[in-house]
Amino acid sequence: MYSVSHQALWYANDVLKYNREIEYQRRGYDLPDAIRLAEKDMVSYRVPSQVLGSSIASKAIQSPGLFNFGRYKYGLAKSMYTMISDIAKPMFGKGTKEEAFEAIGKASVVVLLSMAIPGLHSILGSHGVMAPIDATKDMW
Repeated sequence: MYSVSHQALWYANDVLKYNREIEYQRRGYDLPDAIRLAEKDMVSYRVPSQVLGSSIASKAIQSPGLFNFGRYKYGLAKSMYTMISDIAKPMFGKGTKEEAFEAIGKASVVVLLSMAIPGLHSILGSHGVMAPIDATKDMW
C-alpha cells in the first residue's frame, strides 16, 4: 500500500509542478526561470549542501532517522520565508508591488486552506468517511 500511495503522490506532484512551470512559460518566462518560480510555490524536496552555513545541518535535515519529513518541512519553511520576503521587499525598495500582491494572494490561500482542511476532515470524519482528528495529539 505504501508503494502505491508513494508513487501516486510523486506522480501528482510532478504533474502539478510541470503545469505550474508551463503556466510561467506562457507568461513569458524562459524554462530556467519558470522552474525557479514554480519551486518558490511548490515544495521541491531538494535540500542544499549547506543549510544555515552548515553541511551538518543539511545532512541532519535529509536524515529520516533524525527528522520525519525533513526535506518536506525544509521546503515548506523555505516557501513560507520566500512568501514573507516577497511581501516585505517593496517596503525596502527591492521588489515590485506586483510581486508583493501575488505573494499576499498565495499567503491568503495558505491561511484559508489551513483553516478549511481541518474543518473538512471533521465533517468527513463525523460521517464515517475519514477517521476523526484527535485534537489532543500533535499532527507533526
